[in-house]
Amino acid sequence: NGRMVERVGMHAMIRVALVVTLALGPILVAVTMVADGRPSFWVFVPMVAVMLSTGMFLMPNLNSLAMTPVGHIAGAASAFTSAVRIGVGSVIAALATSSIRDTVTPFAWLLLSMSVGAAITIFVVNRLARA
Repeated sequence: NGRMVERVGMHAMIRVALVVTLALGPILVAVTMVADGRPSFWVFVPMVAVMLSTGMFLMPNLNSLAMTPVGHIAGAASAFTSAVRIGVGSVIAALATSSIRDTVTPFAWLLLSMSVGAAITIFVVNRLARA
């Protein structure tokens, strides 16, 4: 991640990761629904792996950008945002796992909705930062 950020820049990394996850989300949902909630392992798992990998580019880079205006307290601010992320994530995970029985369709919808939610949040924060 660090080498790629140095080479292409943090904003470009975020943009590419977001585009990839937003493009794969609807495809994952469609593949899952066409397979009646039981897609082939060899189709489903690689798509999920790529979507989750984009999160590994998004989260640290977005956190770094968020810490820019609060550099003097970046350690405490980063710890706080991480605690919020873990807390919210655990609630979402509990709700998601309770809805998964014999189909992965709810999981595919969850990944899509989280990707769209991230995109909306990034868009709103960028608009507010420019205002």
